[in-house]
Amino acid sequence: MDRPIKEIITPIGKNKIIIKEWLTGGEAEQIEDIFLDDISVNVSDGKPQQSGNVKANKVRLATHKTIELTIISIDEKTDDILNRTLNLRDKDYQFILSEIDKTSELNKKKEK
Repeated sequence: MDRPIKEIITPIGKNKIIIKEWLTGGEAEQIEDIFLDDISVNVSDGKPQQSGNVKANKVRLATHKTIELTIISIDEKTDDILNRTLNLRDKDYQFILSEIDKTSELNKKKEK
């Protein structure tokens, strides 16, 4: 499936990053599953009751999964995307996350 992509350049290291402009439903579910892993739903008297707590590290795990699913390449390299991203300067890392968030928010606005 061909999807639109976006090229961004990190502000400090000037790394060329190619990201997908949107995720598929299946990819989004992979991210959601990280949070749902610790939650169970019990049915009592025909009414669902949720139990469990989301562990704090789940946010980081979800961020890592989002990086893996969204970034296509860093400086034209497609291997080991997560570690390549984590090894960038923090300001560049935060910039990439911000750009991923902007793309996600833009697509939500387009859908309305």
